Order: sequence, then C-alpha cells, then structure tokens
Amino acid sequence: MKYFENDPAACHVIGNRGVGGDASSVKRGVRHTAKAAVALLLVLAMLPVWGIFAGADGRCDCGFTPIICIHGHQDLYKFGADGSAVKFGSDDDELVDAAIDELIPLFAKTLVTQNWDEYCDRLVELITPIYEPITYDANYNIPADTGPLWSWTPDSVTAWHSEQYAHYDYEYDHRLPLQDVADDLHEYIQLIKEKTGHDKVILLSRCAGTNLLQAYLYKCERPTGYADLEKTLFICGTM
Repeated sequence: MKYFENDPAACHVIGNRGVGGDASSVKRGVRHTAKAAVALLLVLAMLPVWGIFAGADGRCDCGFTPIICIHGHQDLYKFGADGSAVKFGSDDDELVDAAIDELIPLFAKTLVTQNWDEYCDRLVELITPIYEPITYDANYNIPADTGPLWSWTPDSVTAWHSEQYAHYDYEYDHRLPLQDVADDLHEYIQLIKEKTGHDKVILLSRCAGTNLLQAYLYKCERPTGYADLEKTLFICGTM
C-alpha cells in the first residue's frame, strides 16, 4: 500500500524560469528544475532516519514514530432515514452555475471600481441557500442529519502501513469550534500512544488542518511543554 495514497502529503517545488526565453534562460530553468528534483530526492532519502531515531530512547522497537494526519475540510454528507448518504454539493450544480453567471459581471465591475461591497453582499446572498442545510446555528448546533462519512472510535482506529511508516487519519467535523476539536484530537493522540506503546507522535497537518493543529498546540500541548510531540509539520497552511 502506498503511503498517503489517498491524500498525498507532499510539497512540490516547480521551477518556471526561462520558459520561452533565450538559451541561457532555458538552461537556468533546467538547472533550477534539476536542483528541485535533487532536493526532493534528498528529503525522501532522509525520511527513514525518523524511524532510526524513533526507538532510541526506549520506546517500542518498531522503527518509526506514529504519524497522525490532520486533513483540511472533510466532505460532508446528508444522511437519510434509510441509512443513505448523499455527498453535500453533489446536487447543487444548477445553483452554483447560476451564481457564477451572476457574479462574473459584478466581479469585472469590482476590478474597475475597487469597491467590493456589492460583489461580497451578493456572493453571500447566493451561497447562503447552498450551505444552509449544513450550517450550524449561533450555538454551534449542527443539523443532526449531516456530517462527515467517517468518525473515529477507539475500536475503529487503524494505521496505514508502509515499509517505513505507520500513519493514522484523524477524522473530525470541521464545522465545530477548533478549541473543542482540539480536545478531541488530544484524546485521539492519547489513544494512539496507548495502542502503539510510543510516548510521542508526529502531527502532520494540511490545508485547513493547520488551523486545528495551531489550536491544539496552544490549548493542549503548550501547558505540558509539548510532551506528546516529536515533530509537527504544516503543509499548504491557511495561517
């Protein structure tokens, strides 16, 4: 099984120098791309070193520290009484197309006037009906028939394995307040430590998941001196 097969956690460096230029600029572009490729290969070559040092302080001898992946916004579903699940947004194409058709002229007008009020007000009016079925109220009460397709339980937590890694996907409802989800993430981390015998984990966050990781670090780890963490990684963050 490929590591991060469903959601690659990788940073890509793309060189774009000298495209369409003279010979020297093309050569610079080729050198830039080659350097980026070499740098990426070096990073990949160094990743197994994480595992070499993970067991050096008396923890289990599996060879690598558990990695917990905190993804960005999860797909949300509307659940029927019969147990069916329909992905949110899959039946809103007509509404979205109509909104785009109306917003394009307003956007063009805004570029000229630099007054965003009319565009933003109309954008809110158009997307509110689309998101209303899954929107929480002022007290963060979420419609009972909506949510992510998966949520974790102590019995459902399993790892994705490769030769050098074991990673766990942390599932959560991104509509909830981050401070509340941080407490749930803390419980999840303790469970992974208990299951694996490790006293530390690596937290890898991507996209909006970086916001949750920041909330977790501030609320749960800062008071303990980051006792549960070996590393934290932020990829394509929204900070």
